[in-house]
Amino acid sequence: MFVNVQNQYKNQFLEWIKNFDQDDQFFQIVDKPVDSHIAESQLTGHLIIGDLSYLDFFSNIKASKILVGTKKTIDDKKLFQISQQSLFFVVEENNSTQLGQLLKSIKAEALKSLQVEFVKSEIQKKRKELEFLNNRLSSESEKKIESLEKSHIEETEKNQKEKNLLHFLDFIQSESAGDDFIEKTFKFIWKDLKKCGRLNLAGLSMLASSGKSKILFYDGVSESTSVAGIDFSAENISSQLASAWGRPVGKIMSWQLPESSRESYFFVEVVDGQENQDKISLYMTERIAVLSMYLDRWMIEKEI
Repeated sequence: MFVNVQNQYKNQFLEWIKNFDQDDQFFQIVDKPVDSHIAESQLTGHLIIGDLSYLDFFSNIKASKILVGTKKTIDDKKLFQISQQSLFFVVEENNSTQLGQLLKSIKAEALKSLQVEFVKSEIQKKRKELEFLNNRLSSESEKKIESLEKSHIEETEKNQKEKNLLHFLDFIQSESAGDDFIEKTFKFIWKDLKKCGRLNLAGLSMLASSGKSKILFYDGVSESTSVAGIDFSAENISSQLASAWGRPVGKIMSWQLPESSRESYFFVEVVDGQENQDKISLYMTERIAVLSMYLDRWMIEKEI
């Protein structure tokens, strides 16, 4: 604690702290007034000791004050004014015992305040640490939940995809011997592809011995057939089909049948954008090899 002591009382003050406060030097004598914000930063404040005129000199300083004097030297009106400004004490002049007891009490209260502030600071620190820990645990918990949800969705989608592929394989195997196999295949694939995006038609092109392509296509209602010289390996399939059919043709997606004994392509005319086209492409890529093998076997059997 910073202390301003009137010169005539310094020896009395020093004599007391020599016996009581020499180890921890709690009281530090200063010659000039200490700014209130500096004193507050020490958490133990500021103390001024002296007679009435000395204390009056520090009337604007925020500090605890000890008036040293006798009844003859004390102006009651002035005393009242000082007592209204800050924490105020009165001791008798040359009474070291009284001064010592008062300083001891002031020191005890100041240290108690320091302990309270320290406890408050520690509580605040622990509270912030706890909030940080709770936020981190909450964040980790949310991430784990999101990860589990994502894994669950991925696993569900994987299982559904496997289920759909098995359903497609069962259909191919059970229907590949029938005369209407191609028509049923169109209807089956059309039903699945409509879940991925909008279509105008689905078709199958097979290269004939004449060099032209026999094209079977399905528009969701009925199946039709045409013959045209279409090169499905080229990039301008839409314009070729538009010329052959005499109508505008939208985006054509095509897949060559890899297991076919003749050059054959499965194709769809799509309406939707890239995202749905990617879904259609994935669907066909997973099924094109099986579809190619059973279609080629069916066509060979029918020719024989």
